[in-house]
Amino acid sequence: MAEGIKVPKIVWLSILVLFLITAGGFGWVIYKYKIYEGAQEEIKKDTAKLVGKVGEHVLLPVGEEPKVATIVDIEKLKKDQPDFYANAKNGDKVLIYFISQKAFIYDPENDIVINIGPVLLERQ
Repeated sequence: MAEGIKVPKIVWLSILVLFLITAGGFGWVIYKYKIYEGAQEEIKKDTAKLVGKVGEHVLLPVGEEPKVATIVDIEKLKKDQPDFYANAKNGDKVLIYFISQKAFIYDPENDIVINIGPVLLERQ
């Protein structure tokens, strides 16, 4: 009668530890993806709400979703484009429509459109 090869307990323990680490890693990736997915949905809802508010004041481009930015350093922006950002302040929102090449500055605090201007894209 042939006896099977006896595997030391340390090998089985090592395999178990590696399995648990791998399973934990997969679980962490799935968890982070769900958080990311939820954040993306929240951003879409916030963008749609913002577009709705701005659209009450001005006709917006149809058929494209804008990129939205929040002004955090108005002084720097005024140095680069003083005319466009003249009346803007930190906290204002900028809606950028790249296809239509238009940008809108919106003040959510006072519910007004501050400025509308062209988006100038550099061609490379």
